Amino acid sequence: MTADEALQRIINGPSPMGLAGAGAVAVALLLIACGLLTGRKWKWMSLVLVAISVATMMVVLSLVQLQTVTTRESEIVTVTRPRYPDRPRTLAWYAMIGTPVVIVLVSATVWAVARRRLRKRIPELLKAGRAHLFQKEYDPALAAFHQAIQIAPYLGDAYFGRGSVYHATGDLMHALADFDRAIQHDPRQVAAYIHRAKIRTETGDLDGALEDFGRLLNLRSTDPELYLNRGICLLKKGQVQDAVADFHRVLKLTNHSDFAEPAKEYLRQLEPQSESVRPLPAPGANGAPEAPGLPRPQIQDYNL
Repeated sequence: MTADEALQRIINGPSPMGLAGAGAVAVALLLIACGLLTGRKWKWMSLVLVAISVATMMVVLSLVQLQTVTTRESEIVTVTRPRYPDRPRTLAWYAMIGTPVVIVLVSATVWAVARRRLRKRIPELLKAGRAHLFQKEYDPALAAFHQAIQIAPYLGDAYFGRGSVYHATGDLMHALADFDRAIQHDPRQVAAYIHRAKIRTETGDLDGALEDFGRLLNLRSTDPELYLNRGICLLKKGQVQDAVADFHRVLKLTNHSDFAEPAKEYLRQLEPQSESVRPLPAPGANGAPEAPGLPRPQIQDYNL
């Protein structure tokens, strides 16, 4: 048997019923893939099923074009003609051209509809994650933020929420990575800068923390929380005079106990040390040093 004869035998092997069954299987695989895409589950499996469906359909249509039947008209005359009439073969030809396009368009449409439906869930997931975090229910909070990130991996709020959960549970490495991603996707994430600066202070990356605090104070120059945390960072870095100036700035800006009381406590410990060194001028309202010659305010000067 020659190679051509072997090839013709392979091509002509599937019966019309077999081709119809293979076409039905291809359609079923496509429907299953669309269902997976709609639920956004097993994304890679759905893509594989789409590819198998397209390949199967193309093989079926090609065989409709190529299959032949051979009849012996006489002892010396053998006639080979197409198995299927001209009309089905013409339709198969056009289908070979259009089927991949149609399948890709259908899959893309289903995927886009599923994405739009899932994106509508993002506000609900973020709200649920924040509520669980507030109640210290860390596992469901983490699950909600993680699901939001799976749907919208470009969303800074979702990374910030998940980073906050990691921070609350003491997982500083993952928290820092998520705050980095939150800032990368949304440079206006002020809260992410604050949390990242705090973690950098805790982990000893004091220069990185001061860089974050400096960037934040350019945006929010009257935020007492920033001055309090920058003062703590400066104190760890050994810049006592600058730390004292920041703690005094906290007392100028607020009498809220969350910020004023820690600032007072630090000043009680640091004022004796700072008296032995020529004091630096405290920053003005815009972050610039006040005019020299003004006396440094003492803790008792603030009527809180």
